[in-house]
Amino acid sequence: MLASLKTLGWITSPPGADPQDATGHRINSAGRRALFTATQWKALQEATAEGQLPAATPWPAVQALQGAGFAEYRDAEGRVQPHDHGGRNSAYLTHLGLRARPVPPDPADSGC
Repeated sequence: MLASLKTLGWITSPPGADPQDATGHRINSAGRRALFTATQWKALQEATAEGQLPAATPWPAVQALQGAGFAEYRDAEGRVQPHDHGGRNSAYLTHLGLRARPVPPDPADSGC
């Protein structure tokens, strides 16, 4: 599996790393990009510094991000909610979602 990820260019390995040992291997920007649809990737890149997703993000993209643990809905007080409650709650990236996006956005990933 690691060899396939490396061949695809989705992970970076430290010098001399054992190709069968995942220790030290890191997913790179190309690998992160491969995890998401174009719409989801755009939402990740356009989220505010606090992680609020753009209001124009289509709900299926937000639902998919939420289902995978990358996003959550929050009410006006910042409490996590199970859904948007008819548009009253806003979508935000979770800690995992914040870590998944390139900061700053990698120019090589633009337009994907």
